Amino acid sequence: MKIDGLKELEAALVQLGGRHALRAIDGALRDAGAVVRREMRNAAPVKSGKTRASVVVKADKSAKTAAIYVGSMGRDAWYARLVEKGTKRHDIPGKTVGRGRNKRKNGAKVAFFGNVFSKVEHPGIKPRPWAEPAFMRSYPRAIARLKQRLRERLIVEAFKKSRGVK
Repeated sequence: MKIDGLKELEAALVQLGGRHALRAIDGALRDAGAVVRREMRNAAPVKSGKTRASVVVKADKSAKTAAIYVGSMGRDAWYARLVEKGTKRHDIPGKTVGRGRNKRKNGAKVAFFGNVFSKVEHPGIKPRPWAEPAFMRSYPRAIARLKQRLRERLIVEAFKKSRGVK
């Protein structure tokens, strides 16, 4: 998402420059991302609690843009995207061994509810969106928080720069 109307803050960041500007941006992005993270964690489905715990904020400050990524990340809740978007009907085959030309079925079966099959026909799941609606509810508050915190952090970093603090 691109935020328009921040020209005066952008000018202040350019004037501040360097490490101090990056610290101001980083702090403001993390504070704004916390608003979205809180909303997404509250909306996350709770069966084991792994999806809720996996919602994190990452700030990215490249040379031309500053962005935050809020979402379910990590190995523990790899299925969060599947719950959000749903899945189509598909087959789960038995395991294979080898790679490339040597890849073959090893005769292993898929065990499911105490029964053993050579493959399982998964019926798919209906989408149960939770992340996108949570984001849509919280992004106006996040933008307001970004503007507020950026102004505050610009003042703090300008003061530090004037004092020679690194």
